[in-house]
Amino acid sequence: MDNTNYQKQTQLRTKKRFYILPILMVLIVSFSSCLTEPEEIAATSEYKKTMDNLNVSENFSWKTSKNVTLVINAISDTPELNSKVSVYNGNPESGGELIINCGLNDETTFENEIQIPTYISTLYLKCEFPSGNSAIDSVSTSSIINYTFTESSATKSAAILSAEAPDSPECTGDVTIAATSGGINVENGKTYLVTSNFSGDVNIQNGGGILRICGNVTIKNINFNTAGSIEVTSSGILTFSNSLNLNSSSQELSNWGTVNLNKNFSPGGVFNNYGTANISGLNINSQGTLLNTGQLNISGSFNNDNASENSGTMEVSGHFTNNGGSTFINNCKLIVTGNFAQNSTLENSGYISCGGTFSINSSNSTTMTAGAMIKTVNLTVNDEINGIGDYSSLSVSSTTHINGGGALTGNIDICDEGGIEVNNGTIASTVTYCQNYIAKSDCNPVGIGEAPTSDGDGDGVPDGQDDYPDDPNTSYNSYFPNETDSATLVFEDLWPSKGDYDFNDLVVYVKGKYATNSNNKVVKVVLDFKVKAVGASNMNGLGIQFDDVASSEVTSVSGAVKNSASGISLNNNGTEAGQSKAVIIAIENVNDVLYRAGGSMFNTVKNGHIGTSDLVTITVSFENKPISLDKINSAGFNFFLIKNQERGTEIHLADRKPTDLMTYEFGASDDTSEPASDRYYKTSNNLPWGLLILEPFDYPMEKIEITDAYSNFASWAESNGTMYADWYKSPNSSKVW
Repeated sequence: MDNTNYQKQTQLRTKKRFYILPILMVLIVSFSSCLTEPEEIAATSEYKKTMDNLNVSENFSWKTSKNVTLVINAISDTPELNSKVSVYNGNPESGGELIINCGLNDETTFENEIQIPTYISTLYLKCEFPSGNSAIDSVSTSSIINYTFTESSATKSAAILSAEAPDSPECTGDVTIAATSGGINVENGKTYLVTSNFSGDVNIQNGGGILRICGNVTIKNINFNTAGSIEVTSSGILTFSNSLNLNSSSQELSNWGTVNLNKNFSPGGVFNNYGTANISGLNINSQGTLLNTGQLNISGSFNNDNASENSGTMEVSGHFTNNGGSTFINNCKLIVTGNFAQNSTLENSGYISCGGTFSINSSNSTTMTAGAMIKTVNLTVNDEINGIGDYSSLSVSSTTHINGGGALTGNIDICDEGGIEVNNGTIASTVTYCQNYIAKSDCNPVGIGEAPTSDGDGDGVPDGQDDYPDDPNTSYNSYFPNETDSATLVFEDLWPSKGDYDFNDLVVYVKGKYATNSNNKVVKVVLDFKVKAVGASNMNGLGIQFDDVASSEVTSVSGAVKNSASGISLNNNGTEAGQSKAVIIAIENVNDVLYRAGGSMFNTVKNGHIGTSDLVTITVSFENKPISLDKINSAGFNFFLIKNQERGTEIHLADRKPTDLMTYEFGASDDTSEPASDRYYKTSNNLPWGLLILEPFDYPMEKIEITDAYSNFASWAESNGTMYADWYKSPNSSKVW
């Protein structure tokens, strides 16, 4: 826009203000005469929060994200090769998105800061050891996460995370039993405590309660006449001379110590074993449940008629039957000496050994997750076995019969020493034969296959974990904000004057990828920019400063969209000239990447001009001298808008420092920046000119203030970000684009 047009528009706006003032005065007088009492105003009009009347702390950062420092170690059985550690924003086995990858050996520590949405409270860490063994764990998002992976204790699945044993109860109670024999009546909802030796009968009656055992107790006869619980603490030993009947879901046996049942046990209630339990035979009835995270030894057979989950070790000397209508979940180790009859739902994420015939019968659901294994003498398949995630294994030492209704689907590796003897069913093309490797672990005592240690490019990273297996200089990919999503930059462009706070003068999606080598040094950064909206007439530019990287550290920059009228000068490496830090002007004039029918507005006005924009891909190379990832992590991304082709006028996010080429004086108009106090780009009531959201964002339509488009925005800002951290997930749909 030339100066003459700008002056005309300014004069026109001034005239409009003078025309409007008399009208406003009339309206004010009229309104005052109608409502003279404050109580009447309160009764008829709800006070509406706008940007100008927000009460925001001067220390509020306006960040929708938080920084988390990772300090990670990995100790493997193959120290000459790297282990690969990955960080996800959710469980990777159920859709969690990858944020960062790194390589570690026994002598290195990975330390880096990542930026994640504030509302995320849990991250998932996954370690893939060179042997092929892996481990997954969830961690709370404190400011520092310090974690060490050890291969000797690695598990193959995140499923076990949900089944960890609670702590043993303390040896406290309402009533302490001093007698060593006789009878105990548990009643009135109280806790009865046995701390020494006792042998006798137990009655749970009259309102029930808890029998808590810390000593050595033998129960000859027990009567459960009402709801109640028996708790065996970590120091307790409980032996039943006769049968134990749990006939109701309100009756429970929980063991952290040792339990011996010399008769068959058929609970219709709850049986939780977190310690060691020795049972003659176990039948989980149609109302019963079993949770085992300890050692469960069954000298007879096991029958499941409802819901059972094993996240410890379970050894069955007889046969195992998973009856119709039941569910059995195995997260760790199950050893069956006899036959295994699978008639219902089986989810295997661990190791199952069968000393007889493992039969997959019709009308059932059998799934195997990554790294799971079934080892059996004979295998008979009459229905589907489905492999989910990375490969799992079926190991057969004698015969395999896949009958007419049988099927192997998904990522399953089958290894039959004599080959598949009968195949009248279906084997999917994804199924492999004796190719999988599963390392030994606490849950899997035998493993299978040979460790894949191929490293074709010689960079110390196994090919199966190398994102660039043919490039010795590049090994891993990490992402901003994650592998799937784009972040969203939104700006008001009238700085140092306030705007209308619809935050759509410039809206840009940003997505980044870091390529690092085996030493976690950055080889290159690829940034994708896509302009989503322009709600202004200014011809703005877009840049980024890497706050912790010197301009001279960059090897080259490619992909920037230049404009000869912008006056931008570049160094030979593609960074902006005259800058001490690495500054890249991605788009010198955003209008050069837009495709629209006309007008200055772009994707902001309902029934107005809409269109698309080019995807601008900037590649920043550090090939001459790769730099530390902590120097160029997303927390150091300093995005800014260049206002209307005026290079010296930059608009940054709140409290982000400008580049060396910023020449416009701070403190003009509505700006209250104080560089000496590291205060930048805030108004007198602490409002910003830009926001960064680490997800795709539905920005407000033209002239719709963000407090109106997002009902929780005001509460978020006034609470210093402690309330409604995910405010941007709840738009007023009629007021956003």
